Amino acid sequence: MEDNKDFVNSINWNELLKQDAISIDGVNLGQVQGLFEPFVVIEKGNLSKETYYIPKSVIEKNNQNVLYFRLTEEEIKYNCLRDSPPSEEDARQIQIITERLASSPRTITLHSAEEEILRKIKAAAGELKDITLAITRRAKEKIEENQAQKDAQKISKMGELADTFTDSFDQVMTEIKTAHTYQEQEQIYDGFIKLLEQQRELLLARKELASKLKSSVTEPLSNRTKMPERAKIKQNEKKTRATSEKFTKYQVTSRISTFET
Repeated sequence: MEDNKDFVNSINWNELLKQDAISIDGVNLGQVQGLFEPFVVIEKGNLSKETYYIPKSVIEKNNQNVLYFRLTEEEIKYNCLRDSPPSEEDARQIQIITERLASSPRTITLHSAEEEILRKIKAAAGELKDITLAITRRAKEKIEENQAQKDAQKISKMGELADTFTDSFDQVMTEIKTAHTYQEQEQIYDGFIKLLEQQRELLLARKELASKLKSSVTEPLSNRTKMPERAKIKQNEKKTRATSEKFTKYQVTSRISTFET
Protein backbone atom coordinates (compact mmCIF):
# COMPACT_ATOMS: atom_id res chain seq x y z
CA MET A 1 0.00 0.00 0.00
CA GLU A 2 1.63 3.18 -1.23
CA ASP A 3 0.02 5.55 1.27
CA ASN A 4 2.15 4.28 4.17
CA LYS A 5 5.41 3.73 2.28
CA ASP A 6 7.09 6.93 3.48
CA PHE A 7 5.93 6.29 7.02
CA VAL A 8 7.29 2.74 7.00
CA ASN A 9 10.65 3.90 5.59
CA SER A 10 10.97 6.39 8.46
CA ILE A 11 10.68 3.72 11.16
CA ASN A 12 13.82 3.00 13.18
CA TRP A 13 13.56 -0.78 13.33
CA ASN A 14 16.34 -1.10 15.88
CA GLU A 15 14.17 0.73 18.38
CA LEU A 16 11.26 -1.63 17.68
CA LEU A 17 13.15 -4.85 18.37
CA LYS A 18 11.49 -6.80 21.20
CA GLN A 19 8.64 -4.26 21.29
CA ASP A 20 4.95 -5.19 21.20
CA ALA A 21 2.87 -5.57 18.06
CA ILE A 22 -0.91 -4.98 18.26
CA SER A 23 -3.69 -6.05 15.88
CA ILE A 24 -6.53 -3.75 14.82
CA ASP A 25 -8.83 -5.45 17.36
CA GLY A 26 -6.40 -4.73 20.21
CA VAL A 27 -4.78 -8.17 20.61
CA ASN A 28 -1.09 -8.39 21.48
CA LEU A 29 0.46 -10.41 18.66
CA GLY A 30 3.87 -10.80 20.30
CA GLN A 31 7.18 -8.98 19.92
CA VAL A 32 9.04 -7.65 16.91
CA GLN A 33 12.02 -9.89 16.06
CA GLY A 34 13.23 -8.10 12.92
CA LEU A 35 12.58 -7.86 9.19
CA PHE A 36 12.34 -10.43 6.42
CA GLU A 37 11.59 -8.19 3.44
CA PRO A 38 8.91 -7.23 2.80
CA PHE A 39 7.67 -8.56 6.14
CA VAL A 40 7.92 -7.71 9.82
CA VAL A 41 8.68 -10.88 11.79
CA ILE A 42 6.63 -11.20 14.99
CA GLU A 43 7.02 -13.99 17.54
CA LYS A 44 4.61 -14.89 20.33
CA GLY A 45 5.06 -17.41 23.17
CA ASN A 46 8.00 -19.04 24.88
CA LEU A 47 7.82 -22.83 24.55
CA SER A 48 5.47 -23.21 21.59
CA LYS A 49 6.23 -20.11 19.57
CA GLU A 50 4.05 -18.67 16.84
CA THR A 51 5.83 -16.74 14.10
CA TYR A 52 4.00 -14.23 11.93
CA TYR A 53 5.29 -12.75 8.66
CA ILE A 54 3.22 -9.58 8.32
CA PRO A 55 3.69 -7.25 5.35
CA LYS A 56 5.04 -3.81 6.23
CA SER A 57 2.41 -2.39 3.88
CA VAL A 58 -0.38 -3.15 6.42
CA ILE A 59 1.26 -1.28 9.28
CA GLU A 60 -1.11 1.34 10.65
CA LYS A 61 1.26 3.30 12.88
CA ASN A 62 4.12 3.22 15.35
CA ASN A 63 3.09 4.81 18.63
CA GLN A 64 5.56 4.98 21.52
CA ASN A 65 7.49 2.00 20.09
CA VAL A 66 4.33 -0.09 19.80
CA LEU A 67 3.62 -1.29 16.26
CA TYR A 68 -0.03 -1.33 15.13
CA PHE A 69 -1.37 -3.30 12.14
CA ARG A 70 -4.55 -2.87 10.08
CA LEU A 71 -5.49 -6.56 10.39
CA THR A 72 -7.36 -8.47 13.08
CA GLU A 73 -5.73 -11.23 15.07
CA GLU A 74 -7.80 -13.82 13.18
CA GLU A 75 -6.77 -12.40 9.79
CA ILE A 76 -3.10 -12.40 10.78
CA LYS A 77 -3.21 -15.94 12.14
CA TYR A 78 -4.95 -17.26 9.04
CA ASN A 79 -2.73 -15.51 6.46
CA CYS A 80 0.61 -14.76 8.12
CA LEU A 81 1.39 -17.64 10.49
CA ARG A 82 4.30 -19.70 9.16
CA ASP A 83 6.74 -22.30 10.49
CA SER A 84 9.45 -21.03 8.12
CA PRO A 85 9.98 -17.92 5.99
CA PRO A 86 7.55 -17.78 3.03
CA SER A 87 8.71 -18.48 -0.50
CA GLU A 88 8.64 -15.76 -3.15
CA GLU A 89 5.30 -16.92 -4.49
CA ASP A 90 3.86 -17.38 -1.01
CA ALA A 91 5.08 -13.89 -0.06
CA ARG A 92 3.31 -12.40 -3.06
CA GLN A 93 0.03 -14.11 -2.10
CA ILE A 94 0.32 -12.94 1.51
CA GLN A 95 0.76 -9.34 0.39
CA ILE A 96 -2.15 -9.40 -2.05
CA ILE A 97 -4.58 -10.92 0.47
CA THR A 98 -3.55 -8.87 3.51
CA GLU A 99 -3.52 -5.55 1.61
CA ARG A 100 -7.00 -6.23 0.27
CA LEU A 101 -8.23 -7.00 3.81
CA ALA A 102 -6.53 -3.93 5.27
CA SER A 103 -8.13 -1.61 2.68
CA SER A 104 -11.64 -3.10 2.96
CA PRO A 105 -14.33 -1.26 4.98
CA ARG A 106 -14.65 -2.54 8.55
CA THR A 107 -16.53 -1.65 11.71
CA ILE A 108 -13.53 -2.24 13.97
CA THR A 109 -12.09 0.93 15.48
CA LEU A 110 -8.33 1.35 15.19
CA HIS A 111 -6.63 1.16 18.57
CA SER A 112 -4.37 3.84 19.92
CA ALA A 113 -1.91 3.38 22.78
CA GLU A 114 -4.42 5.02 25.13
CA GLU A 115 -7.17 2.63 24.02
CA GLU A 116 -4.90 -0.34 24.59
CA ILE A 117 -4.15 0.88 28.10
CA LEU A 118 -7.88 1.36 28.70
CA ARG A 119 -8.55 -2.17 27.51
CA LYS A 120 -5.99 -3.55 29.94
CA ILE A 121 -7.46 -1.46 32.75
CA LYS A 122 -10.94 -2.82 32.00
CA ALA A 123 -9.60 -6.37 31.99
CA ALA A 124 -7.84 -5.80 35.32
CA ALA A 125 -11.00 -4.22 36.74
CA GLY A 126 -13.00 -7.26 35.66
CA GLU A 127 -10.54 -9.59 37.39
CA LEU A 128 -10.65 -7.42 40.52
CA LYS A 129 -14.45 -7.52 40.46
CA ASP A 130 -14.41 -11.33 40.26
CA ILE A 131 -11.97 -11.52 43.17
CA THR A 132 -14.05 -9.07 45.20
CA LEU A 133 -17.25 -11.02 44.55
CA ALA A 134 -15.53 -14.26 45.57
CA ILE A 135 -14.26 -12.70 48.82
CA THR A 136 -17.68 -11.17 49.53
CA ARG A 137 -19.41 -14.49 48.91
CA ARG A 138 -17.01 -16.31 51.23
CA ALA A 139 -17.42 -13.64 53.90
CA LYS A 140 -21.21 -13.96 53.66
CA GLU A 141 -20.96 -17.74 53.98
CA LYS A 142 -18.70 -17.29 57.03
CA ILE A 143 -21.17 -14.87 58.62
CA GLU A 144 -24.04 -17.29 58.02
CA GLU A 145 -21.94 -20.13 59.44
CA ASN A 146 -21.11 -18.09 62.56
CA GLN A 147 -24.76 -17.10 62.91
CA ALA A 148 -25.80 -20.75 62.73
CA GLN A 149 -23.28 -21.59 65.45
CA LYS A 150 -24.58 -18.74 67.63
CA ASP A 151 -28.16 -19.90 67.10
CA ALA A 152 -27.18 -23.45 68.08
CA GLN A 153 -25.50 -22.17 71.23
CA LYS A 154 -28.57 -20.15 72.19
CA ILE A 155 -30.85 -23.14 71.66
CA SER A 156 -28.53 -25.44 73.62
CA LYS A 157 -28.92 -23.15 76.66
CA MET A 158 -32.60 -24.12 76.77
CA GLY A 159 -31.55 -27.59 77.88
CA GLU A 160 -34.40 -30.10 78.18
CA LEU A 161 -36.91 -27.33 77.43
CA ALA A 162 -35.76 -27.39 73.80
CA ASP A 163 -36.57 -31.11 73.52
CA THR A 164 -39.91 -30.57 75.24
CA PHE A 165 -40.85 -27.76 72.88
CA THR A 166 -39.71 -29.71 69.79
CA ASP A 167 -41.67 -32.81 70.81
CA SER A 168 -44.79 -30.74 71.47
CA PHE A 169 -44.43 -28.88 68.18
CA ASP A 170 -43.96 -32.12 66.22
CA GLN A 171 -46.98 -33.60 67.92
CA VAL A 172 -49.14 -30.63 66.94
CA MET A 173 -47.87 -30.69 63.33
CA THR A 174 -48.55 -34.41 63.06
CA GLU A 175 -52.05 -33.89 64.44
CA ILE A 176 -52.73 -31.18 61.84
CA LYS A 177 -51.44 -33.30 58.92
CA THR A 178 -53.20 -36.52 59.81
CA ALA A 179 -56.52 -35.44 61.27
CA HIS A 180 -57.61 -32.63 58.95
CA THR A 181 -58.30 -31.99 55.28
CA TYR A 182 -56.02 -29.69 53.30
CA GLN A 183 -58.69 -26.99 53.35
CA GLU A 184 -58.85 -27.24 57.14
CA GLN A 185 -55.05 -27.36 57.35
CA GLU A 186 -54.75 -24.06 55.49
CA GLN A 187 -57.03 -22.36 58.01
CA ILE A 188 -55.30 -24.03 60.97
CA TYR A 189 -51.86 -22.96 59.74
CA ASP A 190 -53.06 -19.36 59.44
CA GLY A 191 -54.25 -19.48 63.04
CA PHE A 192 -51.07 -21.27 64.13
CA ILE A 193 -48.88 -18.59 62.56
CA LYS A 194 -50.90 -15.86 64.27
CA LEU A 195 -50.58 -17.67 67.58
CA LEU A 196 -46.81 -18.01 67.17
CA GLU A 197 -46.54 -14.29 66.39
CA GLN A 198 -48.37 -13.49 69.60
CA GLN A 199 -46.21 -15.94 71.55
CA ARG A 200 -43.13 -14.28 70.08
CA GLU A 201 -44.29 -10.92 71.43
CA LEU A 202 -44.82 -12.55 74.82
CA LEU A 203 -41.34 -14.09 74.74
CA LEU A 204 -39.75 -10.74 73.86
CA ALA A 205 -41.59 -9.09 76.76
CA ARG A 206 -40.47 -11.85 79.16
CA LYS A 207 -36.91 -11.53 77.89
CA GLU A 208 -36.96 -7.76 78.49
CA LEU A 209 -38.29 -8.31 82.02
CA ALA A 210 -35.60 -10.92 82.74
CA SER A 211 -32.94 -8.53 81.44
CA LYS A 212 -34.09 -5.85 83.88
CA LEU A 213 -34.31 -8.18 86.92
CA LYS A 214 -31.23 -10.36 86.35
CA SER A 215 -28.94 -8.17 88.46
CA SER A 216 -31.31 -7.77 91.44
CA VAL A 217 -32.85 -11.28 91.60
CA THR A 218 -30.29 -14.07 91.49
CA GLU A 219 -32.35 -17.10 92.62
CA PRO A 220 -34.84 -19.05 90.53
CA LEU A 221 -38.45 -18.15 91.16
CA SER A 222 -39.20 -21.72 92.25
CA ASN A 223 -36.81 -21.39 95.21
CA ARG A 224 -38.46 -18.14 96.31
CA THR A 225 -41.95 -19.64 96.20
CA LYS A 226 -40.86 -22.70 98.18
CA MET A 227 -39.51 -20.69 101.14
CA PRO A 228 -42.91 -19.88 102.75
CA GLU A 229 -43.98 -23.49 102.31
CA ARG A 230 -40.84 -24.74 104.03
CA ALA A 231 -41.35 -22.25 106.88
CA LYS A 232 -44.96 -23.37 107.25
CA ILE A 233 -43.90 -27.03 107.37
CA LYS A 234 -41.31 -26.29 110.03
CA GLN A 235 -43.89 -24.34 112.03
CA ASN A 236 -46.35 -27.25 111.84
CA GLU A 237 -43.63 -29.67 112.87
CA LYS A 238 -42.86 -27.42 115.86
CA LYS A 239 -46.54 -27.29 116.89
CA THR A 240 -46.84 -31.06 116.56
CA ARG A 241 -43.75 -31.61 118.67
CA ALA A 242 -45.03 -29.18 121.35
CA THR A 243 -48.40 -30.91 121.45
CA SER A 244 -46.73 -34.30 121.73
CA GLU A 245 -44.53 -33.12 124.57
CA LYS A 246 -47.55 -31.60 126.36
CA PHE A 247 -49.53 -34.83 126.02
CA THR A 248 -46.62 -36.90 127.31
CA LYS A 249 -46.26 -34.62 130.34
CA TYR A 250 -50.00 -34.95 131.03
CA GLN A 251 -49.74 -38.73 130.96
CA VAL A 252 -46.83 -38.72 133.38
CA THR A 253 -48.66 -36.35 135.72
CA SER A 254 -51.79 -38.53 135.67
CA ARG A 255 -49.81 -41.63 136.57
CA ILE A 256 -48.12 -39.92 139.49
CA SER A 257 -51.52 -38.74 140.86
CA THR A 258 -52.94 -42.26 140.60
CA PHE A 259 -49.92 -43.77 142.35
CA GLU A 260 -50.15 -41.33 145.26
CA THR A 261 -53.84 -42.14 145.70
